[in-house]
This record gives sequence, C-alpha cells and structure tokens, in this order.
Amino acid sequence: MLYKIFSTERKSQIHIHLSSIMKNCTKVPKVSILLPVYNAAEWLRDCLHSISQQTFHDFEIIAVNDGSTDDSLFILHQFQQFDKRMQVHTFTENQGIVAALNTAFDKAEGEFIARMDADDIMPADRLRLQAKYLLEHTQAGVVSGRVEYIGDSEANLGYYRYVQWLNSIYSAYEIRLRRFIESPVAHPSVMMRRNILPKTVYRKGNFPEDYDLWLRLLESGAEIHKIDEVVLRWRDHPKRISRTNKEYDREYFFEHKAQFIAAEIGRLKPEKILAWAGGRKTRRRIDFLRKFGIEMKGYIDVHPRRINTIIQGLPVISPENIPWQSDILILVFVPNWGARDEITRFLVSQGAKEGEQFLLCA
Repeated sequence: MLYKIFSTERKSQIHIHLSSIMKNCTKVPKVSILLPVYNAAEWLRDCLHSISQQTFHDFEIIAVNDGSTDDSLFILHQFQQFDKRMQVHTFTENQGIVAALNTAFDKAEGEFIARMDADDIMPADRLRLQAKYLLEHTQAGVVSGRVEYIGDSEANLGYYRYVQWLNSIYSAYEIRLRRFIESPVAHPSVMMRRNILPKTVYRKGNFPEDYDLWLRLLESGAEIHKIDEVVLRWRDHPKRISRTNKEYDREYFFEHKAQFIAAEIGRLKPEKILAWAGGRKTRRRIDFLRKFGIEMKGYIDVHPRRINTIIQGLPVISPENIPWQSDILILVFVPNWGARDEITRFLVSQGAKEGEQFLLCA
C-alpha cells in the first residue's frame, strides 16, 4: 500500500530507488499519464502505488486536482515529494473532468498519452506492454487491453456485463464494427499516440467525453487495438463519475452518436433503411437520426401484435419478410445483450454482413 512508501523508515530506500529510475529516463518522457482527481482520497494511494510499481519507468504523471474537498491534494503533494516525475496542478473549484483532462494534456510532453483514473489500479506491466505495442504496431493509434472488474457484480450486474462485453471485443475490426453499441474501450485503460489526437482532445457537452473521442478517432480512420493482457483493474463504486454524471446517461450516449451513425450511413449509401426496434423507447431514438436527414422505410419486429401494423406511419414486418433482394441497411436498436446477439446470428445466417447490411446501434 502507498502508506508504506511514505513511512519514515523507507524514505532513504525510496530516494535511492527513484534516483536510479531518473538516471535511466530521457529528458522528455516517452509516456505522459493524465490523472484527473476529484475527491478520490479513499482510493488514490492505491492508484499512485500501482503507478510507482510500473516496470516501465520513462513516464511523467500529470495530476490535476479538480477542486477536491477531501485529502486528495495532500496525498498528491505527499507522493510528489518522493517522485519528481509527477506534476500537480489544482483548480480552486470543481470544473469537471473535461477541463481537468485538457489541462493535463496541455502540460504533457510524452509521445504517448496514457489515461488513468484515481480510483483504479494499474497492473505492474501495463505501461511497458502498451508502449511496446505502439512501437511495434505503427498502424495502431490507441491501444487498450482487458479489464478486470472490481466491485459487486451481483448488485451492479449491468456494469459487470459491460465489462464482459468490453473483454469480448478484441480486434480492431470488431471495435470499429461495435462502436455504435457502447464505448468500445475503458477510458482509463488506454495509451494513445499524441500525433493522432484532434486539436481539442476532449469536448464538453451532453455526452461522455471519452466516447466522443473514440467516435471521432474511428471516423477519422484511426485504429483502436487491444492487447491480450489485463491493463486495468477497474473499480466500480457508487461515487464513480459514470454513475453520478448525467452526461453518462444512455440516452445522451445515443443522441450524440446519432451524427456518427448518420455519417456511416452516408458512406454506405443504402437504398432502403429498416429499423429493428424492440419497443417504443428504442423507436424514439430514430428521431435523433431524422435530425441528420436519415429516414426509415419500415420496422422489423418479432412481437406478433406489432407485425403487419403501421407504427409512426411505417409498416412493421417480421424478420422472415426482410426484402433481401433490395439494397437495404438494417439498424438494430435492441439494447438487450442476449436479444442483440440472437438478432446478429439470425442476420448472419441470412447472408447479411455486419458493417454493410446491418449495424448494431443499441
């Protein structure tokens, strides 16, 4: 634990250890770790300890204290005394994660940008493995990896299933295909090339800042890869920003990504678009696409009471009556994990190719 690092009896050992590390580091660090901190004192020591134990040493930590009212700033300054690779910047009032991240990025000097959250834990080999991967795979713009869930999987089943889904999509091809379902990588698990990042790295709005970045990068042609190693121990707790910030609401997810779905539809240029929608709530999301000029020609549904009816002026057909002879694109809006997998298997069995004849957009 990090309190051991700060104990008096170990100070001399730590100074010797860190002096050795500094001698082996270049003047400009290879990796910059962006670490926003807001009222994270409960977990921050564990986080910093995991960073200090990295087998890769050529990095800097850019910590931004976002107006914390607990002991977070004290802990950061305490750690900084023993590791001069850390910069600490502080806001007098809470400004939000976007401001903290952009401030950290502006101060960073590394060729590679790594993300970390103050309540999570890095496995000791994470930075070495990710830096090595980016050096050896020049086509990769972002590299993530597998995520280990730390929390109550029974009480928070939805979040746990999301982590399972993250770990199930592995290749750059799968990540691109599934980008309209959910954010395809965990933000604090990534390392990115500085030179592929947009001028405004993180944007503030009614959307999650990380998902927005992934969608922009993928639309620009950047590749997101994963390594087959756990790179993050992701702590789930009631104070996590994805639980407390309204911008992480599922509806905001979809409202924002509608513009990217519309751009992909423009690239595919289908003659007819059908929506596989599971109910009134999912059909409502089609309204977001209409704002970008995307119009549906009908719905696909399995509910016998809806088949062969008219909803919102559009005909409802069964999956067996999909007109495959025409140039169609099916947008699958069903959010249920199991149902979506079943729909995917059905469409593939009909000869449809994901990314060309159908898109998963839950």
